[in-house]
Order: sequence, then structure tokens, then C-alpha cells
Amino acid sequence: MKKRIQRLFVAFMLISGACWNSSVVLAAGGHDHGHQGHGAHGDTARPARAIIELETEPESIQAQAPTTLVFSVKDKDGKPVQDLTVSHERLLHIMIISEDFSVFKHLHPEDFGPITPEMKQAARFRIQNVFPKAGRYLVAVDTAIKEEHISMQFFVDVDGEPAMGSIDKDLSREKTFGEYSVSLTPI
Repeated sequence: MKKRIQRLFVAFMLISGACWNSSVVLAAGGHDHGHQGHGAHGDTARPARAIIELETEPESIQAQAPTTLVFSVKDKDGKPVQDLTVSHERLLHIMIISEDFSVFKHLHPEDFGPITPEMKQAARFRIQNVFPKAGRYLVAVDTAIKEEHISMQFFVDVDGEPAMGSIDKDLSREKTFGEYSVSLTPI
């Protein structure tokens, strides 16, 4: 089932013709600001309740080298958010997608050990990742504050070798992926 959801997500991204050279917003509020972003929920005219910041260790990411991604969830005053809630059985959901769509990972801080009270207090969560190829990746993060969902997206550039392959952009409105046929119809 997990593989089917991943394939459907990638299919959606391919069909939507997501442009990797500009902002990709998968949910309300995310923008391309390197490793910084601004969060919002639903109506983007409302002020953001929280933002999620991304730091990488090391700052310059190399292909095939261990990297730590550090996510900090802060309120509008820059203080750690104290009322994060579990959504879909996890505190944070992190998706890493390569520009050529050959890499799709769905990770959670809990995958790397228990969430400690100190982590919750600081609203700072770490995951480990190895980016297999050099190129651009979308890192999408979802969390919830009480019942309000916050989604942020970041682009990270990875140096080194091997390089990512190129992707043929096919903007047709009908596609077939294995046993799935998908079509988009304007309303």
C-alpha cells in the first residue's frame, strides 16, 4: 500500500507539471527560500501560526554522504512551539523527493529513536539521510499544532557525484502508471 501511495504522489507531481526551477507548493504556504521557509494553513491570507526552519549538517550536502536534517518549529515570535500534536500517528512527516523523481522517501523523527521531552520542549527534530545523487531535492514537512496542519517545503541542492538524470517533462493530461490511468480535466 505504501508503494502505491508513493507512486500516486509521484504520478500527481508528474501530471501537475511541477516546475522545479521555481516554487513548488504542495500545500498552502510553502515557498522556495533555500533552507528557510514560511508556514501557513489553509487560507494564505491569514497570518502563519508557525514556521518550520530547516538546517543541514553539514551545511553543504554531498551526494552519498550522511546528512542530518534538523527541523525547528517556531511560533510567530520565533519561540519553539509547545503544542505540536500527533497527526497520522507521527509528530512530523518528512518527504524527500528528487528532481528527477527517482528518489522518494517518507521519514519521521521517530524512525531514528524516541521523541524525547527535550526535543518536544525545543520543538527541534533531527533525521538522518543520505542523498544518493547530486542535484535538487524537495523536502516537504507536515506537522500539526492542536488540530491545525502546517506544511512547509524546502529545496536543497546536493553536490558531488553521481549526478541525477534529467526528466522529460510531459505535460499531457492523461498518463498511465502501471495499472493506474490518470487524467486531468479542467473545471
